[in-house]
Amino acid sequence: LEDLDVALRLTLDEDWAIHREFFANIGSRLSDSAEIFLSETGTWTALERMAQAAGFAVVGWYPITVQGLHMLHLVRA
Repeated sequence: LEDLDVALRLTLDEDWAIHREFFANIGSRLSDSAEIFLSETGTWTALERMAQAAGFAVVGWYPITVQGLHMLHLVRA
C-alpha cells in the first residue's frame, strides 16, 4: 500500500505540491554552477514561475520524442 501511495503522489501532483516542494528544497543541495534538466508534461508557465521564484532562470524548453513531453533546462538566476 505504501508503494501505491508513493506512485499516486508522483503521478497525481495535486496543486503542484511536489513541484513546489522540489523547488523549495533543491537550491540548498546544488552548487552555484549546477544545472537542472526536468522532464515535464504540465503547464509550462506555472513551472517557470515556481523555478524563478526559487532563484532559477529558464535556459530553454526542449521537446522530447514522447508526445507532449518537454525538457526544462534551468540554471541559478
